[in-house]
Amino acid sequence: MSKLLQCSRTTIYRKQVELSKAGFLQRDEKGNIIKPESNTVQTASFNKITKTEFAEDTLILTWIKSMQRSGNADWQKDVNRLWIVCETLQIKPDALHQGITEVQNLMDMFEKEFKEGRAKYISPNSHRVMASGQDTSPNIYIKAVKSFRERLGQEVPTGFLEVHEQKHQAYKLLKLNDIEYKQAIEYLSQFKDDSKKLFILHHEFGVRSKTLFMMKPVFEKHIITIDNRMCEYYTCQPYETKQQATFEKIIIRPEAREVVKTLKDSDKLWSGTDWQSAKANYNKRLRELFAYLGKITLADSQNYEIGSQQYYMVTNPTHVIRHSCIHWLMRITGHRSDIVASMFWESPDTLKIYKSTNLSEILQQGICYICNLPPNPDKKTSTFCSLRHAIIWYNLNENEVMEKLGSAV
Repeated sequence: MSKLLQCSRTTIYRKQVELSKAGFLQRDEKGNIIKPESNTVQTASFNKITKTEFAEDTLILTWIKSMQRSGNADWQKDVNRLWIVCETLQIKPDALHQGITEVQNLMDMFEKEFKEGRAKYISPNSHRVMASGQDTSPNIYIKAVKSFRERLGQEVPTGFLEVHEQKHQAYKLLKLNDIEYKQAIEYLSQFKDDSKKLFILHHEFGVRSKTLFMMKPVFEKHIITIDNRMCEYYTCQPYETKQQATFEKIIIRPEAREVVKTLKDSDKLWSGTDWQSAKANYNKRLRELFAYLGKITLADSQNYEIGSQQYYMVTNPTHVIRHSCIHWLMRITGHRSDIVASMFWESPDTLKIYKSTNLSEILQQGICYICNLPPNPDKKTSTFCSLRHAIIWYNLNENEVMEKLGSAV
């Protein structure tokens, strides 16, 4: 490495230490750097692509360098997707640098091939899945082509290579209600691993799965008086590698506050040295949890239709918790998408789907279990006019909660 990068061994060692502290390199108990597992379909596909003429194309190499300079964490995925486009259409990359009309025609042809299950994949396993015709969104491939053109100075005028996002994806409706949240904690308590602790914190601030396992947060305790009541909550600021940004998170539920009190600053949230194994175990526990809650059947896990809620629970269980967290935050902040978005994204537009997911949630707006408790409150979905009143609620003891709910019946 020293010879290749033309720098001293001391510099290499110092960088390794910095990357280890930041969580990007993992070490074993003896301090040796652990080679990361690379068994994912995306990595395997990319490794195969590097052995083809496609990877030696000058335009492709220039595009890759541009993405790397920008810190694009998903650049390998984009290369894989552009290869699929070129292989399906039997074209070379320079064909996608023609006039925009010609490129649009090519992408129209690709979309037709893709939707009819004739797209070409370098991984046979991927081809079998996609050829079923169930995955019908070519958006990720259109985005890759746009990136390929724009990063190499080719304009993409409005009206060309448009990406039409699906507005009501089933997985964005996934959530656990308050009773299911309590049941989840009770269920995960039986395991002598980190799954219960991870679930409680994950559902509290909803980070992406990689961040959940890479973050080494510093939690800050806050004491605040709201409506003459002394309340406690915590905050932390995890770094999301995908967005290359830091977002402030709040921890207010009593279960989460108790977990935070057991953690040391700048420590990871799980034990062990292999984060990918820890994530795999957490995914396994979540699938078992969803089955316990009656949302999926493990015996049918290979048969769920792509795009269905059950398919998403099986294939991406950690992201289900992220979505559930967002739904919870929406109803405890008075459905203020701007407040919730500030904890996840730069723009509140991303949260439009959560503002009116169904009639029941629309009718909850205006309800507050502190200042406007309905006659028959739903114990599954405690709702508040503001985050301040949610903080009060989650600082009540169990008897106070039962008294409030009982008096409203």
